[in-house]
Amino acid sequence: MLLFTSLVVGAGCRSSHLSVRASFDDNHEVRETTRKQFKAGRVNTLEVSSNTGDITVSVGDSQEEITVKAEKTLSGNGSESSLRETIKHLKAFAYLKDSTLFVETKSDTEAAIKGSIHYTIIVPRRLSAVLKSSSGDIEASGLAGSVSATTSTGGATLSQLSGSVSVESASGDIKLKQLAGCPIVKASSKSGSINAEEIAVTNYEAEGVSGDNEFDGKASDLKLKSVTGEVKLTLSPGSAVKEANAESVSGSVSASFPKETKGTLFFSTVTGEVDTSDMGDRREQDREKHELTLPLNGGGGANIRLKAISGDLKAELQK
Repeated sequence: MLLFTSLVVGAGCRSSHLSVRASFDDNHEVRETTRKQFKAGRVNTLEVSSNTGDITVSVGDSQEEITVKAEKTLSGNGSESSLRETIKHLKAFAYLKDSTLFVETKSDTEAAIKGSIHYTIIVPRRLSAVLKSSSGDIEASGLAGSVSATTSTGGATLSQLSGSVSVESASGDIKLKQLAGCPIVKASSKSGSINAEEIAVTNYEAEGVSGDNEFDGKASDLKLKSVTGEVKLTLSPGSAVKEANAESVSGSVSASFPKETKGTLFFSTVTGEVDTSDMGDRREQDREKHELTLPLNGGGGANIRLKAISGDLKAELQK
């Protein structure tokens, strides 16, 4: 294992300019920035683990290099000199094992634990990434390999990805944008919202507890769930959806479809209401069971199910 701040040559890396910036103001804050470059030839996967601080991963022009920038920040009530000494104990490590480049944050004093490191990493497009942060936000864009992102109290923003995607947040929002060709996308947030737009994937599954769950795009197999949040499903023109399930326990569920969508709509709610008036349907649904089956363009295509316990259900055709 090699200490990031003193790493020179080895394990497939090369030396680069070390930039250190420190400032001290009324907020008693010290900052230090370091940069390193690594040869990317042996690397297939990037794995970043941070107990505090944001993680940002993007794609650069070079297919031969990986650039890692670590921005350390420490705030406190001590003097500038004491904070400068303490920040030395907040460390970034980087090491290569087999075909994986690991980047990790470690603190060897209690005072240093209060600091944070924001990683900004530029990689070749072909790489896969495993990103973990306890309290920071995660951003990843442009990768062709699989991406796994996990954060406890931060949010996650993933865009322009084409490999399999797995993202989980305990309390932060999840934003997915311009995912194309991904075979599998799974998203989970306990108290944050999940928002997906400009999506064109094969299998998509998103589950939340108290936040809203929104999808706008195309997928062959869709599953949207929330316990107390609203669920909104919008299918883009040209969607080849086969199975779509949108479900909430106490939140409302709404769905919007292109006029040419062929299939069958299934509605089921216990105490909520079913609204199909914007689809030209004027039939009386079963008011006792609150269930309704409605063919789309003769049926026989996609099976689309909207379900809630106490929430309302609504479907509409796009103009």
